[in-house]
Amino acid sequence: MHNSVFTPLKYVLAFWVFMLTTYTAQGVCLITDSTITTSICSGDTFYVGAYAHTQTNTYTDTLVNAAGCDSIVTLNLTVIPPVAATLADTICSGDTAHFNGKNLTVSGTYADTAISFTTGCDSITTLTLTVIAPVRTTIGDTICTGDIAYFNGRAYTISGAHKDTLTSVSGCDSIVTFNLLVRPVLTGSISQSVCRGGSYNFNGTQLMLEGTYIDTLTNGSGCDSVITLTLTYNPDVPHNISVSICQGSSYAYNGDTLIYSGVYNDTLVASTGCDSLVVLTLNIMPNPLEPYIVASGDTLTASAAPAYQWVLNGSAIAGDTGINLVTTQTGDYQVEITGPNGCKNTSAAYYENALGINNVQSAWNVKLYPNPNNGTFIIAFSDNVTRVVQITDALDRVIMADEIVSGTKEFNLTALAGGVYFTRIKQQDEIRTIRFVIAK
Repeated sequence: MHNSVFTPLKYVLAFWVFMLTTYTAQGVCLITDSTITTSICSGDTFYVGAYAHTQTNTYTDTLVNAAGCDSIVTLNLTVIPPVAATLADTICSGDTAHFNGKNLTVSGTYADTAISFTTGCDSITTLTLTVIAPVRTTIGDTICTGDIAYFNGRAYTISGAHKDTLTSVSGCDSIVTFNLLVRPVLTGSISQSVCRGGSYNFNGTQLMLEGTYIDTLTNGSGCDSVITLTLTYNPDVPHNISVSICQGSSYAYNGDTLIYSGVYNDTLVASTGCDSLVVLTLNIMPNPLEPYIVASGDTLTASAAPAYQWVLNGSAIAGDTGINLVTTQTGDYQVEITGPNGCKNTSAAYYENALGINNVQSAWNVKLYPNPNNGTFIIAFSDNVTRVVQITDALDRVIMADEIVSGTKEFNLTALAGGVYFTRIKQQDEIRTIRFVIAK
């Protein structure tokens, strides 16, 4: 609380002095009026006698003076409000604002009360302080290896986050992060083969010589790309073929049918895509001399050869691959022989009437049944003459040694494989053969 221009105590004393001087000897009370104009600070009180006044207004108070008479006092009171001042200040983060002896570093509203030099009353000053934080900005750039990026007057050639502090439009710090990416030089290697006499297009250049070539291209990111080419030749691939065929046969060679011995050349495309020279040596092997057939009763004998195959009416007889054949059917018989070189020749046809064989079997009163069979069969003679029976296979190998047979006898050869077999029947100096088939 601060003093007003006129304090209540002074006013009260002055008033009573005045009242004493107005008293007359006649004892008559004189009404004394007075007017006071004054001001006080807001929050203070002005007293007129016992009357307290705190608001701006005109007050009329009646007091009793020392003589006991009324005294009317008019008070014109003005209450002076506090002087309010508003200040604003802005500082950068890290700086200090000074206000009424205090150091301020944080944004906010600060108030202080002082005595006004003009009114003598309170003066309230309010400071609004704004602290500007640093402006943080991130920018980026990409360059190729060997190039330079410039940021705030500095040159950079290495990838990374580079920071610098600038001054923004507010006059405060602006922290800028410069993210730089340096793209590496891309390298690649390729290998290519060409045919002799050919060429390879390498970035617009036709290369015809073997070697290593390097070229720098621009990749999709706009940076250098170094390509290394290794160029080689595919060698010519000679291919030699030696083929032997039998006389009268032919050999298909690249669309041609060859029947004469000789050396044949042709150029084909190899798996590499290049030409391949193919050399064919064709050898015509002679066929063996035409075989012949000698008949003795129902047995046919072929001329000597490494291998045989008997044929009846144009069809090979299964299992009949020996030098001899006992005929059991009427028809044209031939023998196909195979020479040492694998070539074949076939005899002229020999016609055989098998009726004579049946007559011989009938004359000897012998039957073999069933035929074909599964390895179990019966040999039956209608007389009681004793004879010797032997079983052989188609190669004239003895399967069953001599067996004395008289009358009827059952044989069990189920252990044998299916095929053609022969029964040789001896009676004194005569031998007769019965062909039978084991079917499995």
